[in-house]
Amino acid sequence: MKDLVALVADKHIGTTLRVLLERRRRSLNLRPISFDVFPHEDSDPGVLRGAPEFLRQFLQTHRYALAVLDVEFSGSPGPRQRLEGEIQQRLNGRGWQGRSRVIAIDPELEAWVWSDSPHVPRILGLAQNEIRDIADEHDWWAQGAPKPIRPKELMSVVLRRARKVRSAAIYAQLAQRVSVQRCNDAAFARLRDTLREWFGAD
Repeated sequence: MKDLVALVADKHIGTTLRVLLERRRRSLNLRPISFDVFPHEDSDPGVLRGAPEFLRQFLQTHRYALAVLDVEFSGSPGPRQRLEGEIQQRLNGRGWQGRSRVIAIDPELEAWVWSDSPHVPRILGLAQNEIRDIADEHDWWAQGAPKPIRPKELMSVVLRRARKVRSAAIYAQLAQRVSVQRCNDAAFARLRDTLREWFGAD
């Protein structure tokens, strides 16, 4: 039996999760685990509608299950608590009660990118002051706030100006380099705490 199966909304979330479990497990204080990660072909709406039925097939082959998606997408029932609760209730009804967790990233995965790590501007290809100038142009990052209010839009503009393509490789670099202690996002904290509860090294 494997330790974990995860259904995620897209390849970027999938890549980030794989890197965390394979390369950053010591930073997260996790033991080595066996796992499978599946991006849903219908992205966030697919996870919302199909997670319970998709994950049902792994009840006898995996100890725990994760469903990970963004809060913001067309048709989202948001807010985060409602989205997580709706999926979790259906997972419980499919046999995953006590063995599963839903992580809804508010508003989307890019919220995990933005920290004060020096690796972020280097990987994205623009200096920190250039990134903040872009955010200020669009009123996307309030003074003193830990992260922008439009993280995906900011990342898209930064990558475009740096002449880089948004790719799973960039998310892999960020997940591998940026300190897991620097990310103060609530969804990341729930994911970290869940993984430590299930697979903690201590």
